[in-house]
Amino acid sequence: MSALTFIGDGLLGRFANQLAVLGAEAYAEAP
Repeated sequence: MSALTFIGDGLLGRFANQLAVLGAEAYAEAP
């Protein structure tokens, strides 16, 4: 595994995690 692939996977994981958090917050604020 190259360093670029490792970094790319890390960024993708962070992005997905952030989306999940935003989605959870939006769902919690929904009436």
